[in-house]
Amino acid sequence: MAALMFAFVAAFLVTMGARDQVLVSDLSAKGHGAALPVGVVTGWAASALAGYGAGYVLPALVPDARDIIGAVAAIFSGLELLLLRPGRAPKEPTHSVGAASLVLIAHQITDAARFLAFGIGAAYAAAIPAAMGCAAGGTMALGLGALGVVDPRARWIAIGRRIFAVVLLVVGLWLGWQALPD
Repeated sequence: MAALMFAFVAAFLVTMGARDQVLVSDLSAKGHGAALPVGVVTGWAASALAGYGAGYVLPALVPDARDIIGAVAAIFSGLELLLLRPGRAPKEPTHSVGAASLVLIAHQITDAARFLAFGIGAAYAAAIPAAMGCAAGGTMALGLGALGVVDPRARWIAIGRRIFAVVLLVVGLWLGWQALPD
C-alpha cells in the first residue's frame, strides 16, 4: 500500500507542469476532445511498462540494490524536473491527436513519474501497486490540466517543480547513502 501511495503522490506532483500535461492541456484548449483520453491511455501504458521493468529486475536484486535503484530513480527524476521544461504549444496546422499520442508516449516513457514508479516499485518490491499509483496520479494531473482547473504553465507550478526537484535530489542522495555498505 505504501508503494501505491508514494507513487500516486510522486506522479501527481511531477506531472503537474510536465511536458505531457502541457501538451494535453494545449490540445484540450484547442477543442480536441480526445486529448485527455489519449493522454490517459498512453500514461497508463507507460506506467505499466515501468511496473513491468521493476517487476522484471526485482528477482535479481538484494535489498540494498533495491534501495540504490530507488535512489537513482529519485535523482534522475529530480534532474529531469530541473533540466527539462515544457515546450511551446503545437504549431502544426492539424493539431493531430494521433501525432500527439506518439509524442505523449515518448514523453511519458522517459519522464520523471515513470522513473519514480520504477524506483518505488523496485525499492518496495511492489511493482504493480507502484505502477497503479503512478498511473492514477498522472491521470489526475492530466485531468486537472485538460479541464482547465490549473494552468500547467503557471509560475507557481514551475516553482513547485523546482522545489520538488530539490526534494527528490536530497531524498535520492540520502537513500543512496543509507544503502551503501558500512
